[in-house]
Amino acid sequence: MNEEEFAEKLLEALKAEALREPNLLNCKSTEEIGEELMQRFGVDLETGQKAFNFLAINGLLKGNRMPDGSGHFQPSPKGFAALEERQRENRSALNHATEMEKALDRANNKWTLERAIKWLGIIAGIAALAWQIVRWIFSK
Repeated sequence: MNEEEFAEKLLEALKAEALREPNLLNCKSTEEIGEELMQRFGVDLETGQKAFNFLAINGLLKGNRMPDGSGHFQPSPKGFAALEERQRENRSALNHATEMEKALDRANNKWTLERAIKWLGIIAGIAALAWQIVRWIFSK
């Protein structure tokens, strides 16, 4: 996972924490959230720091350092907008993929001559069997 991918995950986690606890003083520290994510995704400290710096430099975070040295940051309005845009892109890509799958299914389910002949043979076989049963019933 590169810095940008991890930065997106970190921003999403900070958003979730901001929605859970909007007060910067009471929310989990950014270090705590970052460490959990780094362990979950197997990211090293350097990549985590680069991801955080990327978010901070681009104005996607708001917050500050506490007297105890811990940082409490949340997505800035620009950060929330970036996440919404990314989610919109993901939904659009998902919708496009779903539409492509539907189109492929429709193409695969079209009636071909071979398929029509198979069904015609099945129907003709059932009709012939029914005709033989009717003849047998009325022959007695």
